[in-house]
Order: sequence, then structure tokens, then C-alpha cells
Amino acid sequence: METQIKKVTEIVREYLEKNNGHIGLSNLTPMEMEHVVQIGTSILCTKWDIGYEGGSFVKAVVNNNLSGAIGYADSTNIKALKFYCQLMYNVGKPVIFDEDIEFDEDHALDKVLNNIVEDFTDSDIKEIIKENRL
Repeated sequence: METQIKKVTEIVREYLEKNNGHIGLSNLTPMEMEHVVQIGTSILCTKWDIGYEGGSFVKAVVNNNLSGAIGYADSTNIKALKFYCQLMYNVGKPVIFDEDIEFDEDHALDKVLNNIVEDFTDSDIKEIIKENRL
């Protein structure tokens, strides 16, 4: 889970760096920018069910509750509301692998094919062969 949260933090930081001038956040202090990254991370993690659910402000943003978000926002989050909405809209959930999974290039295709084949019954395979005349 920690690895996933770190990956989400990187995604938020990169998105903020690329877009902060377009959404009016270029005048934030470094401390405010870090706060925006932390809250943006919490928003995406809450939206994607990674780790713990965010607080009242984060839940309001994720649930598209504008009046709740404004009511719970601090002075930095008020400035960043547009950013949070654009972040949620424009950033899709990446495929995040657990840190325990090892990738073996030589056998990856074999494992995928074996998993597919295991899902078929003998009659399914016979039907596929009959249909395709293999």
C-alpha cells in the first residue's frame, strides 16, 4: 500500500508541475504547494480505494459536493479546488503492482496463456477447435 501511495504522490506532483500555471497556482508558497500535493494524493487515493479514506474535505471533493468542499476547505484548498477537479477528471488510475510481485519476462507470456487455458473446459476447447478447424 505504501508503494501505491508513493506512486500516486508522484502522479499528483507531476500533474501539478505541468499544470499549475494554467490553473492559477503558480503563486503558492512551497509549503502550500506541498499541501496541495498531499491533499491531491488523498483525493486520488480515496477515489481509487487505496489506503485510508480522506477527511471531510477530501470526501466532499471526491463525492462532487461543491458546497461541502467549500465549507471544509482551508485557505490553500479554496485556491486549489479547480486543480483538484481537473486532477480527478484528467488522471486515470494506473495499473499499480504490489511490491511482492516479481516479473519474469521469459515466462510471463506462458503464465498468461496458462491462466487463459485453465479457464476453458475440455468441451470449450473442442468447440473452439471445431469452429476454427485447428
